[in-house]
Amino acid sequence: MMRIEMHFRLLLILLTAWATAGSVSAQPPLVPPVTPDRPTNREGTTVDKQDAAGQPVVAVRILGPSALVRKKVLPLLKTRPGRRLELDQLEEDVRELTRSGWFIDVRTYTQSTPDGVIVIFDLLERPLLHYVKFIGNRQVGEKRLAQEAQINEGDPLDTWAVEEAARRIEDYYHEHGYPDAKITILEGNKPKDSGAVFLINEGKRQKILWTGFVGNTVASDSRLRTQVQMKPGFLWIFQGNLSREQLDADVERLTAYYRKLGFFQAK
Repeated sequence: MMRIEMHFRLLLILLTAWATAGSVSAQPPLVPPVTPDRPTNREGTTVDKQDAAGQPVVAVRILGPSALVRKKVLPLLKTRPGRRLELDQLEEDVRELTRSGWFIDVRTYTQSTPDGVIVIFDLLERPLLHYVKFIGNRQVGEKRLAQEAQINEGDPLDTWAVEEAARRIEDYYHEHGYPDAKITILEGNKPKDSGAVFLINEGKRQKILWTGFVGNTVASDSRLRTQVQMKPGFLWIFQGNLSREQLDADVERLTAYYRKLGFFQAK
């Protein structure tokens, strides 16, 4: 009876040991954690830039952008193989890349090797403008509008640049006799847009037919006309465009003229 009980216990111990071994072998092997904001590279270990300062640069690597953009990036960098790593210069490289307008984010890392350090530029590239379109323009051609916009197909998509393009187009209309012109951005003011599309409401063109003054008792009309820039066009056809900005400037010039004459309350 004791022999049967011992055999039973031995069998139970073996079964328990086998089950434990099976659960351990089923677990995935432990993987060392990877820091998500730093690149991994078998050739070197990522080190703090302060520790890498002064060491020779053995390589400069560009992560992220297309091959075409990488070719444009390398000439901008002053941090190059064969030179010592200078942190001030590295920061200037980051500013230069940011000023280029090609990238949303620019980060740098350094990796240690037996011969020196590898400098890594991790770049998040802006999407490109696949098209630039103008809708609603009738009196001004697309070639002129493109010149005023100063953005082109293939440029990096910069929402600020698109907004500035709309402002320049609107200013052009206002200066050429369309004071009520309004430009609306349909596409290009959001980071994930594929191109830039401008909706143009030109409004009616307005011209200056004549210039007159009311309430002037000290200076004659002819004298006041010498103080303003806005004048009727030749035969009411050439020039003579109404510009709201120029009209405001003429009002300021007339006010300044009267105040020089001693009429400080003139409006």
